[in-house]
Amino acid sequence: SSVESFWRSSGTERDTSGTEANRWSQESLQIRRITSHSDMESRNSDEQRLTWGESIFASFVEIVIVANALQMGVCTNPAATSMQNMCDMSDQGFTTVFVLELIVKLCMYRCKYFR
Repeated sequence: SSVESFWRSSGTERDTSGTEANRWSQESLQIRRITSHSDMESRNSDEQRLTWGESIFASFVEIVIVANALQMGVCTNPAATSMQNMCDMSDQGFTTVFVLELIVKLCMYRCKYFR
């Protein structure tokens, strides 16, 4: 066969006893173990667990985002012209909260925030 002719032409004797296949299998398994172990280490080092304060802050921001979405839905209704003043004030309030969120995150994470 062409595989046997390759082994003969390369000057290497082909191991037909199965030990070569066994060696390749063991090396492959070892490489998979090393790779999976290093993947777990990198995942653990990359993941930053949120502290109690950070998780409350994140939950607060998520609630504000949902409230802002509801407010935008109400204020885009043509019948809401009577609530225009309230919509303008709430827009300014949400913008203030989001700017404060940005400032807090930049102070906490510095350049890591952009990674």
